[in-house]
Amino acid sequence: MTRTGYAELAERVTPYSASASMPWINGAWNLEDLRGLAGLSREIARQAAMIGYLDAFVFFIATSVAVLPLVFLIRIRR
Repeated sequence: MTRTGYAELAERVTPYSASASMPWINGAWNLEDLRGLAGLSREIARQAAMIGYLDAFVFFIATSVAVLPLVFLIRIRR
C-alpha cells in the first residue's frame, strides 16, 4: 500500500502544480537542487507510509466486521 501511495503522490508533484508554487513550499524543497529533491522524496515516502498504514487499518477493520457475524454461528458442544 505504501508503494501505491507513493506512486499516486509522486505523480501529482510537478514544478507546474499550484501547490509547488506556494512560498512556504518553495522554501522547504528546492526542486532544482539534489538535496531538495531528496527531501521532497523523503516527505512523499513519509506521507505514503501513513496512507499505507491507514489503508491497512481500514482493511483489518472491514475484515473483522465481515467475520463478526460468523462468530455467532459457532455453537459450542457441551
